Amino acid sequence: MLETVTTAGQSPTVEHLQSQWRQHLAVEMSWQQVDSATFWQRIETDQPPLVVGGWAADYPDPDCFLQVGLYWNRYGWQHAGFEELVESARQTMDQGERLHLLQQADKIMVEEAPIVPLTYARGHTLVKPWVRNLYLGSTLRDVIIEPH
Repeated sequence: MLETVTTAGQSPTVEHLQSQWRQHLAVEMSWQQVDSATFWQRIETDQPPLVVGGWAADYPDPDCFLQVGLYWNRYGWQHAGFEELVESARQTMDQGERLHLLQQADKIMVEEAPIVPLTYARGHTLVKPWVRNLYLGSTLRDVIIEPH
């Protein structure tokens, strides 16, 4: 029996996994949907073998995904080479070298598979033409509303 924990909004994904694993792999999976605070507490204390969650980039850079990978070692996955590459990339000023290091770290992540991306979401935001500087992750102090 494989046990997992998830937050709201992930139910269809987990139900699909549960059905497919039962049908094709004869694996039974139980799951519990919890609020966000309980989700993170369970990850910290129980370390469930499977976590279904999501991540959105805070800024358009591979580091936003790979640096987060460093906290995945709390689930038991550790790879010294991965950690060294990400840390080296964070310290270099040469953008070409930095991206090369991040590509190598990404290759390790793909080969080791501590995460398995299942879906990729897309969001759309309608913004009036007189609103400028509104981007994902921007603060309202950056937004300019022009006279209209």
